Amino acid sequence: MLPRSRLAIAVIAALAPLASFLVAIGAITALMLGNQQALLDAQTRRYRSYLLADELRQSSDDLSRLARTFVVTGDARFRRQYDDVLAIRNGTLPRPLSPERIYWDFRAVDDTKPRPDGAAIPLADLMRREGFTAREMALLEESRANSDALVSIETEAMDAVAAGDAAGAGAETPAARMHGPAYHAEKARIMRPIDRCFEPVDARTAEEVAALGRRGDRLFMALVAVEGLAVAGLLAAGGGIFRVAIGPTGRSAARLARASAGLGTLSARLAEDGRELADR
Repeated sequence: MLPRSRLAIAVIAALAPLASFLVAIGAITALMLGNQQALLDAQTRRYRSYLLADELRQSSDDLSRLARTFVVTGDARFRRQYDDVLAIRNGTLPRPLSPERIYWDFRAVDDTKPRPDGAAIPLADLMRREGFTAREMALLEESRANSDALVSIETEAMDAVAAGDAAGAGAETPAARMHGPAYHAEKARIMRPIDRCFEPVDARTAEEVAALGRRGDRLFMALVAVEGLAVAGLLAAGGGIFRVAIGPTGRSAARLARASAGLGTLSARLAEDGRELADR
């Protein structure tokens, strides 16, 4: 019978690599889960970055619509809403929750807020928190500066209406100034940097998502490789244990079978000798 120490050594030698493989599988799985969460966060940042860049464009459109509406109607609530859009963008008034949803179109009906307010924070600060680069922020700052020039035109037209000056500061009526070629040229100057900003924001956030996707693929391949090695190690361990524990037992059984056969032959000879003695 084999000494127990040889069998124990064989079992330890088989299980030690398997334990290492299990640790490696657990570590790679944890990395994959972390990478998956980072990928989800990157996709969320990409979406939020797009919304923030689009919010600047939307605020300019809201300002144009509200200013034009006030010039035509003279309704003071549209002037107040105009000022509120500027204040929200600059962070001096609380931002509405989910500003990407429909908001000012509902306010135009009866000035009732469709949703409660959130925190007051400048749009530029939100962009910096979201990781906008210096180049992207420079484009958005250019758009904001151009927006200030358009605000000047809109404010002059609204002031003329409020003062009862139908012709405004010049020969043009306030309504004509709000729809003339100069107004549209200023509007285009606002939108051009925003349009240019979308491209680097999209490229940057898309690369972040793609890089995490590639890292996830590499981790998955590593996991498959380690699992394959673990299966191979398990088969090799089983073979080693069989050779150490089962093989010698088989050889002992063979020796016992040969000894039994020898005893049978000897017994037959003794019986034959006994018969011969009896005959004599």
